[in-house]
Amino acid sequence: MNKLTIFTPTFNRANNLPTLYKVLLNQTSQNFLWLIIDDGSTDETKILVESWIKDQKLNIEYIYKENGGKHTAIEVANNLCKTDYIVIIDSDDILTNNAVETFYEMYQNVDNDELLIGILFPRVYMTEELVRNDFPKTGEKKFLYEINNYNYRGGEVNHFLKTNIIKKFGFPHFSGEKFVRESVWTDNFFYDHKFWIYSKAINLLEYTEDGYTKQGFNLLYKNPYGFLCALKSNAYYAIKARFSLKEKVIATAKYYGWAKAMRLNKKKIEGYKISFFYRFSGRILSLATRRVYKKRIKECQR
Repeated sequence: MNKLTIFTPTFNRANNLPTLYKVLLNQTSQNFLWLIIDDGSTDETKILVESWIKDQKLNIEYIYKENGGKHTAIEVANNLCKTDYIVIIDSDDILTNNAVETFYEMYQNVDNDELLIGILFPRVYMTEELVRNDFPKTGEKKFLYEINNYNYRGGEVNHFLKTNIIKKFGFPHFSGEKFVRESVWTDNFFYDHKFWIYSKAINLLEYTEDGYTKQGFNLLYKNPYGFLCALKSNAYYAIKARFSLKEKVIATAKYYGWAKAMRLNKKKIEGYKISFFYRFSGRILSLATRRVYKKRIKECQR
């Protein structure tokens, strides 16, 4: 029985997708659906994918939609997904040949535990191919913020997620903006559910020049409310997840600093109630974060 959907959001990545296609062809288990959500590509993506569907070597579902940003593609995928688990594999990701087989060897550790949301595993740069020693061990059950407390900050992780949980949540939408950080969505459930840990690398990555990560701060500048929402969500859940006092105040200061630097209307960000102490201390410290943001904004305006 197919329990897994491999979901790939894509936009003008006809040059990357063939590599991922070959990787999926080489999987030792073909028991998965490859769901491709095309976020309005103008290159040869549609022709390419339709040729693969015609070849019938993989079980592929292809959906073309108007360009709205990766977060809108994630929403479409979550609504369409019919399997018990889903994993997001970007067009520039590489899976080990036994990645799907490994999932089927592990999922029973998670399936009947309502407190677990899925399986978490590290993503490792292709130039390294080694997992850091501070990553939790296979079989441990951890909240995502607990993994951060292993000093794995900045480390990449990925997840096989239970669809019956994640379908309940979506993204905010802001007029004229096409980018909202995935954390705005994942924060809704990452702090209430633990992951079953798999500590070996099955997902290798190498960012492309046109990817979201490479676009850096300029992407945030062009989507100010999407970033503001992410900052407020980060502050709210930093407080909820029992981070240190310093981390909580800094997270709140970043939220207020960005709002002031970009002169944004904070009322557009619904929910995420922050207590008086952190509102007060965050606003004071935001004098410093606002200066940092203003400097970066000027660089984007040049």
